[in-house]
Amino acid sequence: MVKFGVSIWIGEVKAEDKIRRLHNVGLNYVEISIDYPLPFKRLEFLEELYRTSKELGVDIAFHLPWRDVALASPISWVRKASLKTITNAIEYTLKMEPIYYNLHLLTMESLRLKDVWEEILEVSIDSLNEILDMLKPYNIMLLLENNNTRIFHTPDHISYIAQVIDEIMFCFDIGHAVIALWREGIENVEVDDVITSWSKAYPKGRLITIHVHGVRRDPIRCIALEHIPLKYSFKDFRSIKRLIKEHNIKYANVEIFNEPKHMNNLKIEEIEDNLKLFINGVTSCPY
Repeated sequence: MVKFGVSIWIGEVKAEDKIRRLHNVGLNYVEISIDYPLPFKRLEFLEELYRTSKELGVDIAFHLPWRDVALASPISWVRKASLKTITNAIEYTLKMEPIYYNLHLLTMESLRLKDVWEEILEVSIDSLNEILDMLKPYNIMLLLENNNTRIFHTPDHISYIAQVIDEIMFCFDIGHAVIALWREGIENVEVDDVITSWSKAYPKGRLITIHVHGVRRDPIRCIALEHIPLKYSFKDFRSIKRLIKEHNIKYANVEIFNEPKHMNNLKIEEIEDNLKLFINGVTSCPY
């Protein structure tokens, strides 16, 4: 049975109240984004979330830092500093008994040179293996999430990692996959087709969670808006329900927190409505 969750970040006001309110409509877990100053400062924020979650029986997962973090950098000292940031974040949060850690592999280096791309692949694998070795004694899953541009943003990139590292698990962010196609110049993107094509990239039993959120293009600012209400991307949830069944997915995160005009924090009432809409759609809609 799939568990339903939402994302939480430190920029939200009264995040513990969000957990309490959403728990009443079916929330099973939260994925806490460790954005600076977390987890190195303001630990009281995490401790309050932990107490509230334990009280309600809500599981906790962590989205590891990604800003200023370049685990795929071919520059060794940049990658090592990034790796240290990740391992420190894990050390700070292990006591909160997370069900998984989720991360991105990123670098800003040019991908045009074949030997540089090969080096990026090599050091990315090194980074994942080092983090997996750290987590092994704790029996906590490490998930790799697809990016929305540049690297590890296509099914073949993800499939390659799956073939090389048996222990890595995966998070499929549907909105990121849509944006990645837009950025490659593909205008008409059907979400159902995206889900079908990406489903083939993941080995059975290793796609652990999905991130579900609305996305849209803003022609005035020439940017892609993400993590907005579900209505911007989904007419129904049939393809998601098929994906969950096919891969026996354990967790589904309604990862919305932005309002679609100015990208301010979404009101709790709208997050609640979207969570209810998604739970009802996945548990009731036919295939």
